[in-house]
Amino acid sequence: MMKHRQAVSMAVMILLLLILPACGPDNGTPSVTSPSPTTSLPSTTPPATTTPGTSTPPTTSAPPVISGTFIFNFDAGSPVLNVGQSTPFSSTVSGITAEFSSSSGAAYSIQNQAATNFILSQFSGKYIYDNDVSRSSLQIKFSQPMNSVSIVFATTDSHGPGNVETPTELRVVAYSGSTSTPPIGAAAARGVFANDTFPQGTVTFTSAVAFNIIVLETVPVLNGASAFLIDQLAATAN
Repeated sequence: MMKHRQAVSMAVMILLLLILPACGPDNGTPSVTSPSPTTSLPSTTPPATTTPGTSTPPTTSAPPVISGTFIFNFDAGSPVLNVGQSTPFSSTVSGITAEFSSSSGAAYSIQNQAATNFILSQFSGKYIYDNDVSRSSLQIKFSQPMNSVSIVFATTDSHGPGNVETPTELRVVAYSGSTSTPPIGAAAARGVFANDTFPQGTVTFTSAVAFNIIVLETVPVLNGASAFLIDQLAATAN
């Protein structure tokens, strides 16, 4: 019996020696845990936006000046000017337009020798005649700047006793843009008595500063003419 108990005790001790190392304390080896997978959110970059710029209105530039000399003789040009036609009217020659008007309204008209019976050797065909016996002015506006004008004219002076010995001056005053601005300059000339109905001459104005408006009027003088006629207007742009 005693030997049997000793044998059992020995068997239990061996069994314990085999089991205890497997259940022993932590031997210091770090445990490895698999990291849980991480998910990254896709980057959401906002679409690029551009601030619309302020629209700049297109710039408009003045048309280029056409150089040359343009003759307004009231026979050629467009539209056709009819005898008896009064201001305002216009005439276009080689792309340049001249507008004729008067602050007195229909103070000037298109006439010719057949209509007036005037003998004017420096005039030809149709010309501009002063309808108004009182003093008035004729304004001429060009569609582009000019540097020079030359105009054949006659003043309605009478020669002889009780009349003038020296013809009345015709004055041309030049402006840029508007007659309400200071003038660019002025010039005046007298006609000459000859074997014609009225004294005739040529008035010329030239300026380095361009102009697009001229005003024609007689210079007041005792017993002088208040009316005038013009033909062959030559306007030059440099």
